Parts: sequence; C-alpha cells; structure tokens
Amino acid sequence: MTGKQSLRWRTTLFTILTLLLLPQIGSAQQRDMSERMRAMWPEFAGWSPQVGETAIDFTLETLEGETFTLSEYYGDKPVVIEFGSFT
Repeated sequence: MTGKQSLRWRTTLFTILTLLLLPQIGSAQQRDMSERMRAMWPEFAGWSPQVGETAIDFTLETLEGETFTLSEYYGDKPVVIEFGSFT
C-alpha cells in the first residue's frame, strides 16, 4: 500500500468511526446531564414541557438594566428562549 493509499484508508476509517461514535457520546452526555439535573432538583424529575403548554412567566433584567417579562410577549409572535452558548 502506498503512502497516499494508507492516508486515504486512515482518513476513511477515522471518518467512519467518528460517524458511528459521535451519536453515542452525545447520548451519554445527555443522560449524564439529565441525571445531574434530577439530583439537583428532585421535584422536577419527570417534568417536561408539553407542546402547546404556556411557559412559566418570569422577569429578567438585561445587561442595560431594562426588564424583560415573558408574559408581555404571549400571543404576539413566537418567542425563542436560549439559555446556552453559541460558541
């Protein structure tokens, strides 16, 4: 096997293994996070929002000092709430 063929073979093998293993790693991380959240907040175990259910109202302060209350936006248009990072 030449150097190019060997590199192509290793690249192909790496790609296949990555495609097979990444979903498993993601599932394991999700299960771990669910378990940690259940341990921190046992009263919420088994609770999840249902489609069409009204979200719990809350008020937050922005970095500029303005307040944001979720119920002020009910019915106007869809609201997306992201409590994560886009990095």
